Amino acid sequence: MSGPDIQTLLLKIYTLSLETGTYPETWKVTYVLPKHKSGPRNLVENYRPINITPVISRIMEKVIQNQLSDHLLKEHLIDPSQHGFIRTRSCSTCLIDFFNEVTRIRDQKKLVIILYLDIKKPFDKVLHNLLINRLKSVAIINPLLQWIKSFLTNRYQINNINSKTSTPRAITSGVVQGSVLGPLLFIIYINNICKCFSTGKTYLYADDLKVIYKTDICDLRGTMQTIQHELNMVDNWCKRWRLELNTEK
Repeated sequence: MSGPDIQTLLLKIYTLSLETGTYPETWKVTYVLPKHKSGPRNLVENYRPINITPVISRIMEKVIQNQLSDHLLKEHLIDPSQHGFIRTRSCSTCLIDFFNEVTRIRDQKKLVIILYLDIKKPFDKVLHNLLINRLKSVAIINPLLQWIKSFLTNRYQINNINSKTSTPRAITSGVVQGSVLGPLLFIIYINNICKCFSTGKTYLYADDLKVIYKTDICDLRGTMQTIQHELNMVDNWCKRWRLELNTEK
């Protein structure tokens, strides 16, 4: 089969998949390869899982990711504090905005308090039914909504160690580690986390959240009370969305 024939075939597969809201079952297997980071090789925590998903799926996901991202940006549906996995924003834009704000406050001779938060295993903890509700809230409708639901459900993971594979294990939550579309789905899921902070100014890159508070020495006690109140708010938010703050960092 020649190059043009493959392109035509893929286009037919992708069009049928999207029109019917059906993600092919044969694409739903993720292979996981452990990559050693550092330290003793006999400790599980010293390995990082590398998730391998089908190339044919990744091509289609990229098209959908671009269209979905365009929709979110055009309609201003993503919190402006979020800099991760969004076109025109990046880790650099997050850091520039963050340090500009710190400099601005210091130029006013004010005190700066910075709160650093992140979520524990965020990509694995996303509940599919809550994510679907979140997608509906940003005007995602069928057949794309049904396609994403199909993309997320009935998935399996196979571990591959030294060319030996494990039995398939069902994956019942998360946004598909190693996928192209997963990161964008994740930031949609946590899109309103910054609403927990009415006083602090938020800077978000994926699940890494920095919050800046401006205060004076005479207002320090009141500011600390405000910070505690907003921490309680974000803790309640995490419970509602079945996520957990990482208290070890």
